[in-house]
This record gives sequence, C-alpha cells and structure tokens, in this order.
Amino acid sequence: MRSKRILSLILAAFITSSVTLAGCSGNNNNNSSNNNNSQQSTNALIGTDSDPVETLELKASTDKYRNYYEIFVGSFYDSNGDGMGDLNGVIEKLDYLNDGDPTTDTDLGVDGIWLMPIHESPTYHKYDVIDYYSVDNDYGTIDDMKKLIEECHKRGINIIIDMVLNHSSNRNEFFVKAKQEILEGKTDGYAKYYNFIQTDKKPDGFVKLSGTDNWYYEAEWGASMPDLNLANDETKEEIKKILKYWLDLGVDGFRLDAVKHYAQEGVNGTDFMEWMYDYAKSIKPDIYMVGELWSGNSALYEMYESGIDSLFDFASAQSTGDITTSVNGSKGREWVKSLVEWDNKLKEINPNIINATFWGNHDMARSAGYVVKREERMKMGASLYLLVPGNSYIYYGEEIGMTGGSKSDPDKRTSMVWSVSDSTGRTNDPSGLQEEHTDPNEGVTEQLANDDSLLSFYQRVLKIKNQNPEIARGTVADVSEQISSDSAIGAYTVEYEGSKLLIIHNCSKDTEITVTVPDSVMNITEVRGTLEAMGKDSTGFKYNGKTITLPAYSTIILK
Repeated sequence: MRSKRILSLILAAFITSSVTLAGCSGNNNNNSSNNNNSQQSTNALIGTDSDPVETLELKASTDKYRNYYEIFVGSFYDSNGDGMGDLNGVIEKLDYLNDGDPTTDTDLGVDGIWLMPIHESPTYHKYDVIDYYSVDNDYGTIDDMKKLIEECHKRGINIIIDMVLNHSSNRNEFFVKAKQEILEGKTDGYAKYYNFIQTDKKPDGFVKLSGTDNWYYEAEWGASMPDLNLANDETKEEIKKILKYWLDLGVDGFRLDAVKHYAQEGVNGTDFMEWMYDYAKSIKPDIYMVGELWSGNSALYEMYESGIDSLFDFASAQSTGDITTSVNGSKGREWVKSLVEWDNKLKEINPNIINATFWGNHDMARSAGYVVKREERMKMGASLYLLVPGNSYIYYGEEIGMTGGSKSDPDKRTSMVWSVSDSTGRTNDPSGLQEEHTDPNEGVTEQLANDDSLLSFYQRVLKIKNQNPEIARGTVADVSEQISSDSAIGAYTVEYEGSKLLIIHNCSKDTEITVTVPDSVMNITEVRGTLEAMGKDSTGFKYNGKTITLPAYSTIILK
C-alpha cells in the first residue's frame, strides 16, 4: 500500500530527527553528525516499515468521550428475512462496529451507538411514540433490546437511544384518554398532559380536536403528533418514569429530540432541560445526554447553561457548514479558526461540555453529496470532523459513501449496503423514496478488502483518535499562522494531562504544501499518524528537520 511506504519514509526521518533533538538537549559530542543526518531528504531514509497506527497501544474509553454511530434500525440489517431491519440485526453487526478487541483491524472502531427511535409507533420514522415503554414490533422485543445492551457492553460500546419528549403520537394512551376526557367535558386528568384550548378562533400551531366544535390542541409537528404539556407536574412525573425505565434497563444515555421545543408557555426550555438532566443523573451519575438544537449559537449557549453534556454542532455540518466549505474551498485555516473559537466559547460556559461534531444525519442529504461524491473529499471531510475535541457522530453508511436524496426523509434513510453482490440482510427501503438514491460502487464487504477504500480510511482515522486520548479530551489552540501562510493549511494543538499533539491538515485539493514547525509550537519527537485522502495518487509526505511537506488533502498528527 503506497501510504505505508510513504509513512516509512517520514518515520525514518523523524527517528533521525529525534536523535538530533536528544543530542542538542544533552550530550553535544555528536551534534555535527546528528544535524547532518536530520537534514537528509526523506527519499534517502528508506529503512523502517513501522507504522505507529499499527503499533501504538489503544485503550478502550471508560468515560463519556466516544465515537458514536447513528443507526436507523429499520434500514440497518434484517436478521429474519422480512425486509425490515431489527435489533437482532444490529446485534449481528456489532463486530463490524467494534469487536471488543483493540488489537484487531477489521472493525470500524466506534465505541458508542445512537439508536434512532425504537418505541412503538405508527410511522416508519417512529418519532411519534405510541408507547414509551416498548420496542416496536417491527424491530423486535424488550428482550431483544436487553440482549443488544448486553452485547454492546461486552464490547465496550455505550448505547444511547432517541427520546422524543416534546410530542407523542395521537394514538398514545395519554392522548386517547385526554381526548375522551375533553369529549366528556373534563379537563383535569390526562387532558393536562397536552395543551388544549377552547376558543372560537384556531390559534397558530393548534389543530381542531375531532368531535368538538371549539376545542384545539397544540401540535407544531402536525395533527398526528400533539405537543406534550411540559409545565404539567403529572407529565413530568411520567417523563421521570420513562427515563428511569430505560436507564434501569441498561442504556447509557439519551439523544434528546427537538430540545428547542421544550420552551412552551410557562416553561423555560433551559430550566426544563436542567431538571430532566439532574433527575437522570440521580439515577445514573455517569449518564450521557446529547440534544438536538437546530438553531443559532446564542440558543445553544443558553441551553448549555442547563448542564447537559452535549448539543449537536450544526454549524459544522450540512452542505453549507464549515466542514464542507473547508473541503470544497481548500479553507483549512478557516476550519481551525471556527473550531477553536467554538471550543473556547463552550469551555467558557462549562469546562465539562463535550462538543458533538457530525457531518450529516437523518434530517439532511448525505455528506457524499456535499462533495459531489468525490471519494478523496469524503476522506478529507472525515479527517476534519473526526479529529476534533469532543464526541464525533457517524451516520450509518457515511463510512462507505452512501448517497441519498434531499427531497424526502425516507430517501435519507435507505438500506445499508453490506455488499453489492450479496443481498443477505438487505432491508426494504422506506416508502416514498427513490428520488436521487444510488448505491456506492462497493459495499462494506468489498471496502473491507480494499486498503484504499473510504471505509479503510474511516477505520484509520478512528484508530488514530482512539490511540491518542488528547484529541477528544484536549484543550485546543490554533497555530495555523505560525507554521504556514497558506490558507489551505489548518493546524492546531491539543493538550491533555501534560501531553501535547499537533494536528496539521492540508485542505488543498491539488497542491502539496510545505510548512515549518517552530519550537515555540512544538518540539517534535514522533509521528502519531498520517492520513492521505488521495490514496495511491498521493505524492507522499516529506520531512526535513522542522520542515514538513504535506501532499494535497492530507493530515499529519505529531507529538
């Protein structure tokens, strides 16, 4: 593999340079010889075959810092041949995500799973919950869920589930009883679980209650999804029971849907979040919660005051976000500037905040489309968003370049492509799709056998991140301008528990760039990893003392 050969060159150069650095700081007898050696071109230093990514120790995470993988269960893997993905299918594919053995290279390397809604629901997306204490029959049973949790924990994988608390299904028992009470002229029972109003004029965001002349209920998501009344004490008590049920079952936390809409008349959304988070911590002190707040930064800053662990960083994601702009526009410096400014602001609010970075998810067109399905750009984007402080989120299939349409939600949640030649486990795609969807040229099976594939690149990035705890947990500082005047170069240091790394990205799509790392930035002693998005077409890294030449679309991690 070309990248390993190129890596051997740079490793040999750094080994020589390390001797020079040691001589300068201690015994000076060999300075002349060492300085001569450090100035040799890497092309003359072919000697070692040691790749640090293959030899460095990898320790499993024991804290909240994780690499998460988002799964739409219905489209992931069908274990029983009915065309529907299920929990047993997720169990069957756990070894693909993480086999629990850090010495193997066949798994993806994630150590967290986020399951999109699994509760009983009348729709394919399941964001309208009929029963919060159930697993939808399409997906399996509560016993299947218990088995999945058990198998995840055996492999060191934390599991969080989608929790939809802003609204329920209109077929939920709470709403069915509430409607009956209203029809009977009662308003003091289950009717208080929702926001009903009696008026002769329909308010915005409300839906007329069938069977009545002038009763309406709040339903910002449509008639079938009535909003829950989060100001009602009985509703809050039910929410506590729901959270406790799933935490007692063994889940490690929750992805909270639409937290922006926790704010209602008489309800401060941040206060509600704080109440809920504090209660959950009383049940499970190390619980992890991440919220969806698709809004401006000021709203995120306010919600972070609740103490919640994470809120998704939407500014970095999507087709117009920082990741895509940096990759398509060769703007490495801008990427690092925005990253560091964002990280610093979060640290000001609460040093315990864990940033949640992603590129695409179930509500947007897939990231492959952001970069016109160019594999080297998908790789460079992965290098950017997976190597930042905090928790990263991979949308299922992103690691193999799956595509999807931008017009319908089902087309963003199509069947996972395990193989292009073997349909075993392939699910039926959700209804109402096929607008822009095409399968990648290679599925998981084919890409696992290809060292230059997108999947192999994802494996390598995640392995580097898992081998270097500084990346997820460290304090970040922008050093781009100190090492290069080229705007395609983005460079930052991460420091954690006295250990410091330097990460340099070359976001130029066609130009190798030489940078100089001064001692004021870092006294380099070793390479911790290299990433070449151009694969076999890469020109390779070159090292000469403090000067490093990075090929187009590449990343180097130094210590």
